[in-house]
Amino acid sequence: MERRKSRYYKPKVNHFLEWSRKQDLNKYSNLQLMEIRKGFDENLTREQIQVYAVPELNPVQMEEARTGFRSGLTIEEVQNYADPKFEAPQMHEIREGLARRLDVSLYANTAFDMNQMQQIRTALQSGLSSSRVSRFAESRISADQMLVIFDGMEQGLSDDQIALYADPKFNSGQMWEIRKGIESGLTDDQIRSYADDKYDEFQMADLRSAYEMGMPEDRVRLMTDPALDSRQMWEVLLGLEKGLTNEQIAEFAKPELSIEEMQKIRSSYKVESEAPIRTKEETDLERELSEEIDF
Repeated sequence: MERRKSRYYKPKVNHFLEWSRKQDLNKYSNLQLMEIRKGFDENLTREQIQVYAVPELNPVQMEEARTGFRSGLTIEEVQNYADPKFEAPQMHEIREGLARRLDVSLYANTAFDMNQMQQIRTALQSGLSSSRVSRFAESRISADQMLVIFDGMEQGLSDDQIALYADPKFNSGQMWEIRKGIESGLTDDQIRSYADDKYDEFQMADLRSAYEMGMPEDRVRLMTDPALDSRQMWEVLLGLEKGLTNEQIAEFAKPELSIEEMQKIRSSYKVESEAPIRTKEETDLERELSEEIDF
């Protein structure tokens, strides 16, 4: 017996099928069509789907656009990033910023890679003002450098203090060493004496340590030759800590000497009250443990 259909029965409309009949499906891959179909299944409007139903967008890019609509973004907002010029990870960072009502105009630019975008978004998300973030939202500043800069802002450093190290000529390691000097209370003059790109981050760490030990500037100057590598600088610092005279230190503060030769000359000098000499490794470990405790 044939089942009679209720007069109120309406067959479910397959909107994806209707859409597909009007398209050249050869332009799309199966994965792209799957993303478009998901949009219809999630009851997105045709206008919303049309924003990302673009053959130039790969399936992951389409997913970023579709996810934007699902999270409540408007067509205009999704159009800000649903563009083939952005890679999917870049789209993700812009979408996350829009969802949090951040000023994405600071980083919605292909000049930034996904990691730079993430640092700018995270800085804005932490509550830093757009005006402060925009000063260092530059493509020539790497994501690692941005991390040191924006984290310094979050920790309460002033713009003048940030300016001491927020220069692209410094790599992130050098920036960290300059920032550590600021946070340990060194004077601007002391910081500027080693905040120079002729020193690598390890040499900077040695010079910073000298000031933090309370060495006067004329003594620190004995180890400022950039031709001395970090371990050689450390040998000079050990001589300073031991209380050797400037003339004695000058005998072994020479770039052409090996570490062993420097140690031999330094050890040959005796002082009345000699403090125990720490190795660079011991001091580095002490510094790391101190930073972990502070954290």
